[in-house]
Amino acid sequence: MTERKFSVLAELANDLASPKVLPALFTGAINGTLLVLISVSFAAMIFSGDMAGFATRGAGLTLFGTGVMGVAVLLLSGIKCNVAITQDAPTATLVAATPIAATLLQHSGEAAFMTLTAILFLSSLVTGIAYLLIGRYQLANLFRFVPFPVVGGFLAGSGCLLIHGGIGVICGLTPTLGNLHLFLSPEMLWKGVPGLVFALLLFILMQRYPHYLFLPMALVAGVAGYYSAFALSGRPLEAFRKSGLLISGVPDGGLWPVFSFDSLAAIHWELVFRHTPLALTVALISTLGMLLNTSGIEVAAAEDIDLNREFKTLGAANLVAGLGGSLPGYSALSLTMLGVKTGAVTRLCGVVSTTMVCSVLFIGGWLLTWFPTPLLGSLLVLLGLFFFWDWLVLTVTKMPFLDYLLILFITLTIVWKGFLPGVAVGMAATLMIFVFRFSRVSPIHAVFDLRQRHSRKQRSVPDRHLLAMEGESALGFELTGYLFFGSASAFVEQVRGRLADPVRLLFLDFRRVTGFDISADNNFQRLLQITAKAGIHTFLSHCPPALEQSLCRQGEGLLAWPAKDLESALERGGRTAAGQSPRASRPGWRRPAQRPFRCRRRRNDAAPGAAGMVRIAGGKGLRLWPDPLLRPG
Repeated sequence: MTERKFSVLAELANDLASPKVLPALFTGAINGTLLVLISVSFAAMIFSGDMAGFATRGAGLTLFGTGVMGVAVLLLSGIKCNVAITQDAPTATLVAATPIAATLLQHSGEAAFMTLTAILFLSSLVTGIAYLLIGRYQLANLFRFVPFPVVGGFLAGSGCLLIHGGIGVICGLTPTLGNLHLFLSPEMLWKGVPGLVFALLLFILMQRYPHYLFLPMALVAGVAGYYSAFALSGRPLEAFRKSGLLISGVPDGGLWPVFSFDSLAAIHWELVFRHTPLALTVALISTLGMLLNTSGIEVAAAEDIDLNREFKTLGAANLVAGLGGSLPGYSALSLTMLGVKTGAVTRLCGVVSTTMVCSVLFIGGWLLTWFPTPLLGSLLVLLGLFFFWDWLVLTVTKMPFLDYLLILFITLTIVWKGFLPGVAVGMAATLMIFVFRFSRVSPIHAVFDLRQRHSRKQRSVPDRHLLAMEGESALGFELTGYLFFGSASAFVEQVRGRLADPVRLLFLDFRRVTGFDISADNNFQRLLQITAKAGIHTFLSHCPPALEQSLCRQGEGLLAWPAKDLESALERGGRTAAGQSPRASRPGWRRPAQRPFRCRRRRNDAAPGAAGMVRIAGGKGLRLWPDPLLRPG
């Protein structure tokens, strides 16, 4: 840990002497302002309704958690410009606990506040433990298998929601289908058009001139432009603050400490522990959010990220933040990418933003109230435009058509229903596309008959002649890969088409098969039923034990011969093919009576005394049927 601190300090010292300082200061200041505003708004969500009187104290809880997470990612994260914050998804879930805690108001307001705070503590504790376990046991890689179109759709959907949210910040009203007419009013146009034009111009110019000084200079020009307009209007600044053009709602004084140790006695722990299922749900949602955001940062920033390290870092941060009654949190995709897009990939961003959060927590945020609100919204719209352009415009010509449609579909679902439904629908659609594509991959490695491939056993000249003439009546398949319901079903239909030819022997070699599912098992039973009805002998070489046992348990009258390898199957099949030929009716051959025998245990090959027996799966065991023709002993 000490070595890590010194390496971070050395890195910060190097960055202070680099051109990254100026963009880092501006980006960190913007991120710090957004962190404060978002944290305060989350507190207002939790402490709402009858609990609204505790919203200011609740802001102290969320700001404490954001500050702790900022320090953690600053010192321990592998992402240099990483920004972590208490998040919206767990906040929206924890709102369900507010009415229950409010029932305690009739007894004591402090009891209601502290009980709700304890529920937040429990949720952060469970989330932190889950993160630490994932990171400690290297389980994060199990979650990395998120398909690329799902990540692309997630980023494109994030861009659309950032644009939507940015417009709401600029205008002071979130756009919906029901209030679109309000945005055409002169007041809304006066508030909204300058901010949107500013964001659009920034986007176009930054695409053309990607210099690290461009955004800081544009922000200075934007602030100067707004204050020039304020001065020309002749109205006092308080009037603009009331109209939403300047930031408001930030606490003037310090907010920490929020509670004392004596306040812990007011907690109703039985009510807290009743919310354990809710805490587990929050931990699951937070884990998914952490995975998606970190994967999105990795793809969008083209950077290799150690997910296990990030989980351990934020796991420890959530544990400490939970002790202060904070909400759970994780990396913020949009705020982290702001540093990437502005060329401020340095921990200096975290130093500035975390310092601002801690200053508001312990001193107050009066300085933030001088920043024009529409400029914050413009930056959100700008970042949303970057995501939209990268993942919905540039990918049109770079991705297969079906994958692009999937990205578009996920984006629309996220905009309509939210992140979790969008990602869930995207995963389901991706799996369906995967099954469709993978089922078109043939499991057949090679096709042969007894003329092309036969056993190494020395045979007489008449037998070799018969095999040459009758070898085409034997059909063999070497299978490969993993057999599942899609590929197995397609294979069975392909074999059925080949059985229209005069086939009397079928060879199935499983040496290259890596596994199979229950549907493939069922398809092979169906195939053996078809071949049995047609009087075709089937030889299964290298048959997986699980498949053989399943056929033995479930099959009824399946004419099959399990062989230890393809050589054994070819030897038995070659003798059967030669003996079954009409030309084989010569002295020295005889047909035995068809008497069934029962085999109680599995054998890879027939016993010496049953050298001419064909094993048939049926009933509770394997049946041995006499081979059609036997050589005389």
